[in-house]
Amino acid sequence: MLAVLGEIERAGRSLLEIVGATCLASMVDETVIVTGASADDASERFDVLRSAFPDVALRCLVNERWAEGRTGTIQAAWASCPAGADLLVFPVDHPAVRLVTLDVLLGVHGYAAREPDILVPVTIVDEQRRRGHPVLLSHRLRDEVLSLRPDQPLHEVVHARDASG
Repeated sequence: MLAVLGEIERAGRSLLEIVGATCLASMVDETVIVTGASADDASERFDVLRSAFPDVALRCLVNERWAEGRTGTIQAAWASCPAGADLLVFPVDHPAVRLVTLDVLLGVHGYAAREPDILVPVTIVDEQRRRGHPVLLSHRLRDEVLSLRPDQPLHEVVHARDASG
């Protein structure tokens, strides 16, 4: 799981706390919170999560190159994980995603007859398909994602898979 720190507050809790708590309560094996520009402010939020979920795997890393682009933050997270790890990209600016949504994505991924490369929630509004977050990426895409430029949008990988499938 990946969260990018944002210090906006909602109902007295930071978005990092809301998204982090959702991930930590889910079936995710490990939560990796990646911070950048607000790294100094993140330590207090991280400690709140750590105390609320003391028995769950939780790491925080700082992406020193955060200004180079959002994909660089995703790359920092995935590069810090074991080679066979799948990645759930859950941006901190999506705090309304519920625990059940995460667990459904993880369940579909884990129990599918054939493991998908990408799982993306899709909504249809006025006959228009819209992809959303969180996005679950198979370990098979790790090298492709790590080879992107830090400023190259991750959705290029998602759209390329959609067009070829």
